[in-house]
Amino acid sequence: IYGYYCLPVLAGDRLVARLDLKADRKTGTLRVLSRSIEERSGSDTGTPTEREAARSAVEHFANALGLSLR
Repeated sequence: IYGYYCLPVLAGDRLVARLDLKADRKTGTLRVLSRSIEERSGSDTGTPTEREAARSAVEHFANALGLSLR
C-alpha cells in the first residue's frame, strides 16, 4: 500500500506518519513525494508534535544521506 521505500515516522512509541522519499543524487536533494498522516491524529495535517516528528525525521534522513531538502 505505502510502497517499498516508505519511511515510518514515530513520535515516542506511536506511528504518526509515513513518508515516501526520493533521493536525487544528481542534484544532491531529497524530495518528499508523499506524506500520509495516521488517522489517529484526528486531523489530516496532524498535531504539532506529529508534524515536528515528520519534519525531524526527514531532516535526519537527508543529513544521513548527505542531501539537502527540496
